[in-house]
Amino acid sequence: MAKNYTRKGGVALCLSSQGRRNGEALVRFSTVEHRELALRRHKHHIGQRYIEVYKASGRDFLNVAGGSNSEAHAFLQRDGQVIIRMRGLPFDAISKDV
Repeated sequence: MAKNYTRKGGVALCLSSQGRRNGEALVRFSTVEHRELALRRHKHHIGQRYIEVYKASGRDFLNVAGGSNSEAHAFLQRDGQVIIRMRGLPFDAISKDV
């Protein structure tokens, strides 16, 4: 069984202005080392989808989430901000897929 190194509630699947998943996610990890392992997945695939993985900051997260979203602010208030941004996810991806 694979271990989960993300923080509890550490996956945020982003939505478009129409409320649909837009293929992006932000993931908060327990340690910098775990984030570095995730960054190695840059230009790999999830299913048939080519994904991109980048380092991200709390500011990046707020920009993607729209800045005034209370859920976004709550996500960042939890311990640590070791974050990556993923692009190109399948639109039906769930937190477990990430």
